[in-house]
Amino acid sequence: MKRIGFIFLIFLTVLYMLLAPSSALNASAKGIRLWFHTLLPALLPFMILSNLLIGTDAASCLQRIVPSFIRKVLGLSPYGIYALSLGLFCGYPMGAKLTADLLRENKISRNEARYLLTVSNNPGPAFITGYLLHQILDAKHLQIPAFYILYLSEFLCCVIFGIFYGRFHAADLSVPSTKKEVSEVPLPELLDTSIMNGFEAITKLGGYILLFSLLSGILELILPSSGPVCGLIMAVNELTSGSAKIAQLPWEFSMRFSVILGAASFGGISCIFQTSSMIRDTDLSLGMYTLAKTVNGLLTFLLCRLFFLFIL
Repeated sequence: MKRIGFIFLIFLTVLYMLLAPSSALNASAKGIRLWFHTLLPALLPFMILSNLLIGTDAASCLQRIVPSFIRKVLGLSPYGIYALSLGLFCGYPMGAKLTADLLRENKISRNEARYLLTVSNNPGPAFITGYLLHQILDAKHLQIPAFYILYLSEFLCCVIFGIFYGRFHAADLSVPSTKKEVSEVPLPELLDTSIMNGFEAITKLGGYILLFSLLSGILELILPSSGPVCGLIMAVNELTSGSAKIAQLPWEFSMRFSVILGAASFGGISCIFQTSSMIRDTDLSLGMYTLAKTVNGLLTFLLCRLFFLFIL
C-alpha cells in the first residue's frame, strides 16, 4: 500500500512538471535556493567538524567541560549533550545525524540514542530569528519570548521522554570506554572521510528539499491558496513555504504566531524524511521521533497561547 501511494506521488509530480512547467520551475528554484544559500553554508561545516570530533574521540574534553549535574538533569552523557546542543544551534536535521553517528561509533548507548533522537532535532536560531520572526511575522520584539517558549517546550519533552526511556536513572551518563584507539585512523584519512560524509549528507538534504518544494507547489495549485487549509497542510508538509502561507491568513496575530512556532517545533513531513535518511542504517525508531515532534509542536503551541493569554 505504501508503494502504491509512493508511485502515485511520483506520477502526480511528473504530471505537475509537464502541465505546469512554470510553477514547477519556480518551486524547484525556491528549494534549491533554500538549500544552497542557507543549509549548505550553515550545516556543512558543522557536519565535517562533528565527524572529525567524533573520529578523534574528544570524549575526555567533553567529560571535563560538561558538569555532572547538567548530565543528570538532562539524562544525557557528554556526547549526548553535544548532539543536543548542536541540534538546537544548527537546526534540522543536525541532531538526528549526530545521534546516528554517535551510535554507529559506540560513543553513546542504544537507549541514549533512542532518547536523544526524540529531543535533539530542533529548528535553528538563525531560521527562527531571520526567517520566521523577522521576515514573515515582523515580530522582532518577540524574539526573546519565542526562544523561551521553544526551549521550555524542548525541556518538557526532555522530561517526558527522559522518564519514558528511564534516562534519569541511567548508568551511562559518562563517556563510555572504548577499545578503539585514535591512532588507528590516520588524520588525513579521517579528514577525507569526514568531508565526504558531510557532502553526502548535505546532498541528500538538497534532494529532499527539492522534492518537497515540488509537493508544496502541487498543494498550492490544488488547494485554495487563501484558505487556512492550504496553509496548515503546507506547514505540515514543508515548514518554510507553509509558514509563509500561514503568516498571510486573516487570523489574529497571536494565533498566526502560535501556529507557526508550533509548526517549527514539529518540523514538517519534509524534516521527518530528512531524519529518516540520517538514521536509515540504524534501528532507531522513526515512529517515536514523529510522536516526539508532534508532542513538541503541541506543547509549543499551547505555551504560545498561554503566553498571549496571561503575559502579553
